[in-house]
Amino acid sequence: PHVRVIFEAQEAIQAGEELFVSYGDKWFEAREHFLGIVPVDEHFKEADKLLSEFNNKDGDTVGKEDYEMLLKGAQDKDKRLRAALPDNLEDVPVALQKGTARFSVPDSVRSTAWLEEEGACLDNI
Repeated sequence: PHVRVIFEAQEAIQAGEELFVSYGDKWFEAREHFLGIVPVDEHFKEADKLLSEFNNKDGDTVGKEDYEMLLKGAQDKDKRLRAALPDNLEDVPVALQKGTARFSVPDSVRSTAWLEEEGACLDNI
């Protein structure tokens, strides 16, 4: 039997944007041995906050060593928080602009031309 399921977007969807379905945080945690360390919503939110605070240090110049200290602190606190942060200081502006969750999935928006050539609807939605 088919179960009727309705999906409703909570924000605008760009043409070519990949759609994600959440199975909940526990789904990733239970598959760490297979998927590796995957941050979940709370980690991306905290990473966004950390990067914003790091970027707004009252005009102070922040360098690579400062960022490495931030990464070490994040790792010591929670390995999933560390995984939510960009590996390189050079990537921080893009992660700030996109948000760390979107930054972590760089190919989540494809051109419509790419989709016409390569795309497939796996769930017939």
